[in-house]
Amino acid sequence: MTLHLALLIAYCVVIMGMGLLVGRQTKTKGDFFVAGRSLGPGLLFATLVAANIGAGSTVGASGLGYRDGLSAWWWVGSAALGSLVQAFLVGPKMRRIAADRGLHTVGDFLEYRYGRNVRGIVSSLLWWGRWPSWPDRSSPWGSSSTPCSACPNTSAACWAGSS
Repeated sequence: MTLHLALLIAYCVVIMGMGLLVGRQTKTKGDFFVAGRSLGPGLLFATLVAANIGAGSTVGASGLGYRDGLSAWWWVGSAALGSLVQAFLVGPKMRRIAADRGLHTVGDFLEYRYGRNVRGIVSSLLWWGRWPSWPDRSSPWGSSSTPCSACPNTSAACWAGSS
């Protein structure tokens, strides 16, 4: 067993142990979805930033910056502006409504505000909206075994769209 494998296994054991310990404290749906509405502003901010910043913001924005120069600021800049609007204008009102009515998810809020049909329509649109990014674009239930031309010696699925 190599050092890297041992560290990976140790990391997985620690993460699973933490999950089991924290999972015992989760008693209600509100505890699971919104942390019992007990997060302070700093931790809530860190959670939102972590959810917003991912491969798209780091790798994607770097690629756009390399290709388009300074004009690529819109990727991260618009996300920052949108986050500020959400944090100071939209978020507090939605939080009050959600806390008063026991809403936990965006779907719960859509159902409360617009009705059950809108919740279903939005869910369907989001699901079908993901379809063009699926590896085998011929069918949403199709195979994802299209070999990637960037990796001709493997049977890896072409997730990057370079088949």
